Amino acid sequence: MVISLNLLTKGVVAAAILLIILAVIIVIRSAFRPSVKPSGGTALFTVIAARGHAERLEETICGMAQLERRGLYKARIIIADCGLDSYGRKLAELLAEDRDGIALCSPDGLPGVLEDCGWKRDTYK
Repeated sequence: MVISLNLLTKGVVAAAILLIILAVIIVIRSAFRPSVKPSGGTALFTVIAARGHAERLEETICGMAQLERRGLYKARIIIADCGLDSYGRKLAELLAEDRDGIALCSPDGLPGVLEDCGWKRDTYK
C-alpha cells in the first residue's frame, strides 16, 4: 500500500510539472507571435489576384479568416478578377457575399474599392 501511494504521489507531481511547463510554453509562444494588423488611422488590404477556376481561393480566404479569429491578422480582402472563368467568378462572388470585409473587382477597379475605404488617390501623386 505504501509503494502504490508513493507511486501515485510521484505521478500526480509529474503531471502537475508537465502542466506548468505546457502553460509556460503557451504564454511565451503567445507573447512573441507576430500579428498583422492596421494601427492608428491606417488600413491594411490584401489583394488576391484570382484566375481561372480559382482553385485555392476558398482555402486562402478560410486561412485568413482563421488567422483573424486568432487575432493574428486583420485586413480588408480584395479579390481581383484577373481572368476568372464562370465557375471561378461565381465562387469569388459567393465568398465576397458570404463574408464581411471582402470585395470583388477587376484590376482596373482596385482604385475605386480603395477609395470606397477612404484612400485618396491625390495623396500619393
